[in-house]
Amino acid sequence: MLIMVITFNIALAVLCLGVARKLHRMKQSLKRATCWLTQAERNTHIILHSAPSSILLGQIGAQYGKKQLIGLSQLQQQFVRLAALLQLLQWINHGPICPIPKRLSVSGKERLAKNIKHEPN
Repeated sequence: MLIMVITFNIALAVLCLGVARKLHRMKQSLKRATCWLTQAERNTHIILHSAPSSILLGQIGAQYGKKQLIGLSQLQQQFVRLAALLQLLQWINHGPICPIPKRLSVSGKERLAKNIKHEPN
């Protein structure tokens, strides 16, 4: 009976020693992970501590860009109107640059073909 109790105690001690060993390994892994996360947080803080001022500069730049875009859009509309006006004035003075062909019926196409064939060169 005594041998059975001693054997049970030794088996229990070996089992507890295995659990303690696994807990120690887990502690080392968690310690490394904690160091890694702490270093990552420090690096992030170093990089991002000036972020609010950079974000503010970005917002100001975006607002300036939007104002410039609105101004350019208005300027483009003025150029389009000016180009249309110039084309209209040129058409009034010299006629259309490229005459717009009218849609021809089948008989109109035949007449046009006959006129081209019979014109003297």
